[in-house]
Amino acid sequence: MSQAATSGPGPSSSGRKVVGLLLVVIAIALVSLTFSMFLRQQVAPRGGLGEGSPMPPIRAEGWLNGSRPTPDSLKGKVLVVDAWAHWCGPCKAEAPHLVEAYDIFHKRGVVFIALTSDSEDKLREMKEFLAETKITWPCGYGAKDTLRALGTEFIPQVWVVGTDGKIHWNLDEGGSLEAAIEDALSSSKVADTHAAGGKL
Repeated sequence: MSQAATSGPGPSSSGRKVVGLLLVVIAIALVSLTFSMFLRQQVAPRGGLGEGSPMPPIRAEGWLNGSRPTPDSLKGKVLVVDAWAHWCGPCKAEAPHLVEAYDIFHKRGVVFIALTSDSEDKLREMKEFLAETKITWPCGYGAKDTLRALGTEFIPQVWVVGTDGKIHWNLDEGGSLEAAIEDALSSSKVADTHAAGGKL
């Protein structure tokens, strides 16, 4: 006598359940990874050092458009630091805006400094970049240590440093460069007035 096949899930439906479970696990893992990356960006913005962080010492292998700025020449100055590279298209696109800001603010004592990780073997390309973009302020090349200390992950990047030697603003914090420089200049006047014991 033959026996009827028992009803119930066969091997194929069991396999489908395993595949379905795997897909759910993968989906949860992807959502978790995306959320953790979002949180990491909130904690450490891609712009590197943010407001209140001390500006690291400026070191470079060599300088174009002038000599190395000394700590004394930078003391008590609002500083604009821009990170670039000769091969960087977005850096070239950002340059006219920096030149405009330089033309406005260097007359008011704001110091502009450019830093690149490009090394000495790219001198010709760096000089061509500076000539084409009309950047005339001092540019330190081979500045890998300072750029690393600034937390530079992407270029172009720009920081405004207050007269207290601390980062006042970076390009990814929102708002305009001009507003950030004006704010840093105003903050320095307030600090000077308080230091002198005067009234605003």
